[in-house]
This record gives sequence, C-alpha cells and structure tokens, in this order.
Amino acid sequence: MGDVAVRRASDAGAGFTAIGAALAAARPGDLVDVDAGTYREMIALKEGVTIRARTRRAAILMAPAGLSGPWTAITATSIRSGGISGFVVAGTPSARLEYGVWVSDASVELDDLDIAGAQAAAVHISGRSTVRLRSSTIHDNGGAGVVVPGALPLGVPPDSTVLVTS
Repeated sequence: MGDVAVRRASDAGAGFTAIGAALAAARPGDLVDVDAGTYREMIALKEGVTIRARTRRAAILMAPAGLSGPWTAITATSIRSGGISGFVVAGTPSARLEYGVWVSDASVELDDLDIAGAQAAAVHISGRSTVRLRSSTIHDNGGAGVVVPGALPLGVPPDSTVLVTS
C-alpha cells in the first residue's frame, strides 16, 4: 500500500494508508489521490468526491484479506456525483470478484479503469443511473462486460443514461 491523500482547495490534505479512511474524511468537491500499490479494499463512492490513481493503472483493487465469498470492488449508490479514475480492478480464483463496479440510482464517472476477473459483470448499472464510462478496458471476465437490467432494446433503461466513449 502507498500513501492516500485527500486534496482540498483549502489545505494540502492529510495522509492515509487506506482509501476507505481517506473517503471517510473527504467532503464534496475533494479529490482522493492514491499512490501506486495494491489496496485490499471494497470502495463505496461518496457524494461529490473523486478518487484518482496518481499513476495511471498503478493502483490495484483486490479482495480484502480474509474475505470469504464473492465481492464487489467499487459501489456507487444514491449519489448525484462522484467518480473514480486510473485504477485496476482484479479478481482472482481464490477471491471471486462478482462485479467490478455496481452502480444503483447514482450519477458517476468511471474513467480509465482496467477491470478483469469479474464473474457476473465488469459493470452493473441499475435504477435511475447516469454512468460515464470512458477510456476503460474490460477483459478476461467470466461474465458480461456491462449489464443494464431491464434495459430497453436500445440498451438504455427507462429514466437512465449510459454513455460509453473511447
């Protein structure tokens, strides 16, 4: 694990060793800046906070130590804004990654992610959600790339927007 800092316009931020601890201290408008390293955590995105790997795809999310059973690396539930960029999400045979990202009734930005090893889906989007998935690599998953349950034939659920760009 590396250093994790909360960057605010008003101060230089504080050092943490876990992303979850930095998120707990973060306020809307803050940037959680993450050093390269392997972080054995599940991340719940927070209202108005962006999480960014300082070095592109050098911060890796893996299952928490001692976890038995499936896990989801990143969740976003009932937030109007927030995002994560530059991370690798990695499942392993011994720590079954169910979903890389789970979004429910949220508006989030997912940028420059590398998601591999998800058994159900790399990204699951439900409810009244708006997801901007950009410049990401989804590969080597046992399940689907992106799942939008209840989607209309065009792939967009009622009252939701899914934007996928390169």
